[in-house]
Amino acid sequence: MKQVPKLWHEKFDNVMLSNGFDINKCVYIKNMNTIYVIVCLYIDDMLICGSNANIIKTTKQILTSKFDMKDMGIAYVILEMKISKTYDGLILYQCHYNDKILNKFDKNEKNIAKTLIDVNLHLSKNIGDVISQVEYLNHWKSYVFYELY
Repeated sequence: MKQVPKLWHEKFDNVMLSNGFDINKCVYIKNMNTIYVIVCLYIDDMLICGSNANIIKTTKQILTSKFDMKDMGIAYVILEMKISKTYDGLILYQCHYNDKILNKFDKNEKNIAKTLIDVNLHLSKNIGDVISQVEYLNHWKSYVFYELY
């Protein structure tokens, strides 16, 4: 029984590869010029997003033909994160998870601390030079307390 999750994941990988997807850990991407679809897999939950409804529908048909699946429709919450669609794209909020944890330990309304911020401060998108992640990490290496895998 210990091999079942491994075998299921291998089967899922094979289905995705045979249908033209590239794999990056648990993210499956199929890019066809201006059309793309991305499938994010976490244990037995999936989030499918794409450039149009037809490619998403086709991907769902491929998956339901090979696996017993249930379509939950448009995702509003995934992995304890709220999903909000904006004009510029998608935003993930963890406030849903934070509220759940605070309620669990009965800390939601107690010990509220105010954080001062300049109300005239307006943040803008960074349009400066891109810094390499490796270069950035090497620069701050002495301050890292844990490793990322």
